[in-house]
Amino acid sequence: MFTAKELDEMLLTQKAAFIDQLFRNKQKHLLEKEYGISPRTGARYRRLVHLVPELAEMVDDNMLPMLSGVALSYLDAEEQIMVFKALVMMNVLLIPSVANKLKSMKGRLSLELVREILKECKVDYAPQAAVKFCIRPDSYGKYFCGMDTEEAEKKIERILDSWFKEHAQEERLILVRKLYSSIVENNKELDSI
Repeated sequence: MFTAKELDEMLLTQKAAFIDQLFRNKQKHLLEKEYGISPRTGARYRRLVHLVPELAEMVDDNMLPMLSGVALSYLDAEEQIMVFKALVMMNVLLIPSVANKLKSMKGRLSLELVREILKECKVDYAPQAAVKFCIRPDSYGKYFCGMDTEEAEKKIERILDSWFKEHAQEERLILVRKLYSSIVENNKELDSI
């Protein structure tokens, strides 16, 4: 079993898989008691297990709001892939109201229709304003010697991307192992009853 802190640190789809397992093992009462998650929120999390991996990854990376992911989970896999492709092509953030509109068109979606509906999403992933931070002159000289500001920014972004990808994968593996162990333990407890 996980602590509430460990559950909070999980990716949304990992949390969804754990909550789904609690429901399947008839332990949903633990959600509110142990983790402070309402039944309605638990049901939303459970829907995330129906997302195709591409959309699930977008939810985990905060590129797709949870409520939008919940709405898309009602579409079949083929339609979810269409939505994913359109999101990538158009580089927009899918807001829940538009996701619900897509959900209401289940069974009738085409890539063209999805793109047309997504035009209602005004927000894209591009940052609206840059965030500034300072670096000591000696560190700048040591790591960015001879580079202009733009080159240094690109180097910092590459380094951060690389570091986060490496460490996020490690953290995901640790949480998946814990989740698997918890599921195995729960199944053993149920078998002994």
